[in-house]
Amino acid sequence: MQLKIWCLLSGTCAATLAPGSAGAMTGTSPLDDSEPGGHRSGILDTGIIQRGRNILAIDRLGWLRLWDVSTQ
Repeated sequence: MQLKIWCLLSGTCAATLAPGSAGAMTGTSPLDDSEPGGHRSGILDTGIIQRGRNILAIDRLGWLRLWDVSTQ
């Protein structure tokens, strides 16, 4: 299983992460939400990663957020 990160503007695959990889990405997008806070619509799905240290959540508007459990 792999996680592919796609650039919605160009339609290209920006990164591919596989289980057990130490891959990490940082950056912003033109749609970057600079205000801290939570999701503004209903959450569709979540995933726990990095041995419970982080949670990925995607909402109905398509926002994917990575939460650091130790700071939230």
